Amino acid sequence: MNTQKQLKTLLAQDPSVSNPIEWAFAKHRNDPNHAQRRQQQRAITNPMITIALAHGQKDHSYGAVRYALTDRSLQSTPYRKFADTLRGLTVIAYPASGQLSVCTTYWDFKIRDRRPKSSFE
Repeated sequence: MNTQKQLKTLLAQDPSVSNPIEWAFAKHRNDPNHAQRRQQQRAITNPMITIALAHGQKDHSYGAVRYALTDRSLQSTPYRKFADTLRGLTVIAYPASGQLSVCTTYWDFKIRDRRPKSSFE
């Protein structure tokens, strides 16, 4: 089974995401499909966004909330074996009336290029 299917089945079975965070793509006035286009260009799937919103490290900046997946945030989740795949995934969202408006997603290569230290050092 490929990684995307495994992530989707794990997400369906994950008890911490039993009430998934409601989210939708934000509609920009000049470019209404920005978020979907960037998501597709960067090979990021909807289950990956849901995982980032549920388990990502939260950071507030200029009214937006940034969720970043790091090794530490994935350590105690069922997704820890997919840390190499998910490391660095960042979702920028604005809270809006009971749900999040995702305005963009990207890979943060400063986080992605970090490798966990092995226990032999």
